Amino acid sequence: MFIEHSIATSKLQILVLDPSTPQSTDFFPSRTWFRPAEVRKIKRAMRYIESRTCVTFEGAERYRSRRRGTLRMCFIKVGTLVHELLHSLGLRHEHQRRDRRHYIKIRSQNIQETHQKNFILRQNRPAITAGLPYDYGSIMHYGRYGFSRVKGTATIVPLKHRAKIGQRERMSPGDVAKINRLYDCTGFYTGDDLPGAVPYRAWRKGIRRLKCREVPHHRAPY
Repeated sequence: MFIEHSIATSKLQILVLDPSTPQSTDFFPSRTWFRPAEVRKIKRAMRYIESRTCVTFEGAERYRSRRRGTLRMCFIKVGTLVHELLHSLGLRHEHQRRDRRHYIKIRSQNIQETHQKNFILRQNRPAITAGLPYDYGSIMHYGRYGFSRVKGTATIVPLKHRAKIGQRERMSPGDVAKINRLYDCTGFYTGDDLPGAVPYRAWRKGIRRLKCREVPHHRAPY
């Protein structure tokens, strides 16, 4: 699924390419193959994000995807759709932060070959940390057994005793703060009260010094 967004206006559009014609550039309404219940879940996920941030979604009746079968798995939980929509807004996986070595251990030998890329370290861009502390409870964090080669074999081991990772129930305070920081959502929660967080005003001042190439991508393939 390719989801496009505008940082300047905090508007987002989802487009889906007809899976039966991979080379096609024709777009079509989601109702041609998304089930009504799935469309309702997508909208619930969007409204959920809107209720906690200044982001609003538009153009949500047009979609694009080459992975019809795989995409179906995203509809098991509304929280999984929230996870994917947050990717489209610029957020990356929490376990791909460059400071992860202080919080988790990655068991690369246990990860399925085709999903190794989902565990590699990302460059230290604003969308990765947003000046916020590592968040075990992030909806963007994989679970202990995510994409394991063998069922029951861990791919991520938290270094904090009894830390729970991989929830898909709700955005954590850190997730909410990260979106609001990235989109300069004045008047919304920005996480200044989180232990170890860089104050929002100080973080934003530093971000303004960065070149355009350092801001979240305008196009995220998912």
